[in-house]
Amino acid sequence: MRRRQQRSARPFDIAIQDLGFKGEGMVIVDGERLLVPGALPGERWQVRRSARRGWLDPVACIVPSTEREPPVCQHFGSCGGCTLQHLLPDAYAGLKRRHVEGALRARHIEAPEPIIVHRSPLGSRRRLRLGFDKGGRLGFRQRHSNTIVPIENCPIALPGLVALFAPLQHLVRRLGCARQGGDVTLTALDAGPEVVLHLASQPSLAERETLAAFAETHDLVRLAIAVGDAEPEPLAARLVPVLTIAGLPVSLPPAAFLQATTHGEACLQAFVLRHLDGARRVVDLFAGVGTLSLPLAERGVGIRTFDLAAELVAACRHPRMTANCRNLFQAPLAAGELRGSDAVLLDPPRAGAETQVPELAGAGVERIVYVSCAPASFARDAAVLVAGGYRLAALEIVDQFVYTAEVELAAFFARHPKGA
Repeated sequence: MRRRQQRSARPFDIAIQDLGFKGEGMVIVDGERLLVPGALPGERWQVRRSARRGWLDPVACIVPSTEREPPVCQHFGSCGGCTLQHLLPDAYAGLKRRHVEGALRARHIEAPEPIIVHRSPLGSRRRLRLGFDKGGRLGFRQRHSNTIVPIENCPIALPGLVALFAPLQHLVRRLGCARQGGDVTLTALDAGPEVVLHLASQPSLAERETLAAFAETHDLVRLAIAVGDAEPEPLAARLVPVLTIAGLPVSLPPAAFLQATTHGEACLQAFVLRHLDGARRVVDLFAGVGTLSLPLAERGVGIRTFDLAAELVAACRHPRMTANCRNLFQAPLAAGELRGSDAVLLDPPRAGAETQVPELAGAGVERIVYVSCAPASFARDAAVLVAGGYRLAALEIVDQFVYTAEVELAAFFARHPKGA
């Protein structure tokens, strides 16, 4: 047994044949499809068999690809946050397009052309979630692991958030309630950063005082704690936690859902405005605080929003909006509730809108804009809409999670004319 393990651990050479949807190199060895992190098609690599099934551990790149470029981050390769910094821009955008096209093709749907990719610039991410371990090391986790990689810098994030990395590491090392490890969510609001600590146990009174002093010293808008599965509890609220959306100040609850970059948010809003122009009555499903429909409301469009999170529904305030709290997975809007609307906008979570889409397909609404962060569930739902008489007329990729395999898209469905 030991001899077999030693033989399997010996390095051997391979030629990378393709690129997976998550950016790993792919190769067929003895009839088995295997993945090599960081490898590109056309490259030759020295690899070893991995303890992780279906993977090979890279040892050295022997012949690099012409589509390879130097990574922008010193932590690339060890940090699991970004996996695609080694791809040239055209190859990187092509990978995102193939992910969407492949998901649609699997459902027998042709992707509309062209698929534009809107890429957020470096230094623009306004929401980060980092981890910290029992030793007080703070950073991102390794890929396929809970091991923390200490991070000194992050080129994709807003500098104001990066400036908190070192102070936060010093903070968690001082807190007894942080000794079991946890996470921290950083958000850039209009007046400055918000910090939410996700802890396994409640902080003591003295530790609460330490946290309040940290918020004061580092000029935080708000510092909150979330213990276990509990909702975040504001511990120090120094300034009004406002984020400007579509030119309007929106007061957000701690760690509220928001688009990852202002650039990505603006691209999604522009897509909605372009394809729902002229609508007078719009239903916004999985609406959150109404981020994507607020520009329509500002143009005088009447909006009905629906979302499960009560705290987001409460924050969704506009004279032209009627916000409703509803679990659309368990109680989707029936076709009759959707009739009379000019258009529907929906932005569901990764699972998609499997229970809602059949009702939507039967409602006969003329126009639908579907925003998705998961091409597979989007394609599944798109097939229902197409079968219900809709045509996928336009699609754009909004790349807010730069250098990752994550794909966010905005799609426009138009109803076929009767008799067509």
